[in-house]
Amino acid sequence: MLAVLIAFLVAVPASCMYLLQPESPKPDNFAAPSGNFHFTFGVSDLYAPFLTPEENAAVLNSLTVEDKIYATYRHTTYAYSLFACDVGVGCWPAPHWVEQSTEEKRDFPVTMGPGKSSDGVRTLSVDIPQSLDGGYSLAEFAFMMSPDTFYRQPGYQALVKKSVTELSPLDRDPAPPMFDYLVDFTDHDLGPDQDDIQDCLFIMMPLKSPTISIPIVTRVGTNSKRMSLRRLSGNEPCPMTDIDVSSTPDAAPGRLPLARIAAAQVNIDFDAVDKATRLAGTLPVTNSMTRWFQRNNDGVEAYLTEFGSFKKMEMHIRGDTAHLINGTFPAVRIETWTFFEDSLVGYTGSIFYDTQQEKVDDEPAIHWEEYFHDGRPVWTKTEPTHCDDLGCREALAEIRIEISKPYDALRAEAQSYMQLSSALKPTKRD
Repeated sequence: MLAVLIAFLVAVPASCMYLLQPESPKPDNFAAPSGNFHFTFGVSDLYAPFLTPEENAAVLNSLTVEDKIYATYRHTTYAYSLFACDVGVGCWPAPHWVEQSTEEKRDFPVTMGPGKSSDGVRTLSVDIPQSLDGGYSLAEFAFMMSPDTFYRQPGYQALVKKSVTELSPLDRDPAPPMFDYLVDFTDHDLGPDQDDIQDCLFIMMPLKSPTISIPIVTRVGTNSKRMSLRRLSGNEPCPMTDIDVSSTPDAAPGRLPLARIAAAQVNIDFDAVDKATRLAGTLPVTNSMTRWFQRNNDGVEAYLTEFGSFKKMEMHIRGDTAHLINGTFPAVRIETWTFFEDSLVGYTGSIFYDTQQEKVDDEPAIHWEEYFHDGRPVWTKTEPTHCDDLGCREALAEIRIEISKPYDALRAEAQSYMQLSSALKPTKRD
């Protein structure tokens, strides 16, 4: 009898293993309420590193939205299965919820405000049903923004000309940036119905041009108390979207903090740019460079990247014996200085140890970021992890002393390293 039962379980597909309640709801699946919700959206601030202040203002003032919002509604049911099955393998006890979904698509007309608000923000508005007949709940909605003025700016044109010999057909007609929001419903009231959000505008840059972060501030509002929105971001870097703006210098409602502007100047990816100047090699360290002199047996590796107004100096030291872990394990130290229009805008780095832990995340490490604007620090952060050993604590103390130096001293130190770049050799991108 047991053999017959086992054979039956092996033969029956997973679709037949549900309990007799195929429509039973998953415990945390909250249904969308009936009726419409009112959604408003605007962009109150924007900064692209390769545009002038006047060009950035022109782009901000010209951003328009297509005349529709595209919404996805989803009807989801959950059946509880006692078993999991694989074709050709069989079934085994594994109680779990099985999700089944169908979707409906709708689009809704957008209304643009007649003018800007008192603080200069022009907003769109739209009324969207939270649910459709048949048990369909709003799951996602998206809209496009017109980037026409952005692509016409002289700063953008100069960047493309400097990066790309010939544009591909796709790059001649780039896709507009999209704002895509996932929707979640809850069983309790949420916070305010309107908020300024630190976000990014994801522009499709041409192939072989730099990948650049364009921080923005969006003003998003909804009158639904039981709905939360999550922005789907693009692939480009978007640093410091979750910072506490109130703790940054010159904080102002609806505006970009100086730290995000500096971070946009620092976090630029030149890996795909053929026309960037790249130098690499062993730097001739002198005894005046106390944090680098005779710290290992292999010397200091240096990498210098230049492209237009951007310059980045990166130095690596492997097997740093100055601050050993447990008196045995040396460190790897990487420090980077970023210049924008001859001003130091970023000093970042990492120190990490290989102490033979099973997981890399369990290794002692230190990461730091320091950003500058107009010759003064606007953001400083150090993140030590598992840094309990004396050697790691000494390395952390050394870096904190370095970060606390005046701006002019840090800038002069970075420039002294760059002056040694004649020892480096041209290199191609990876």
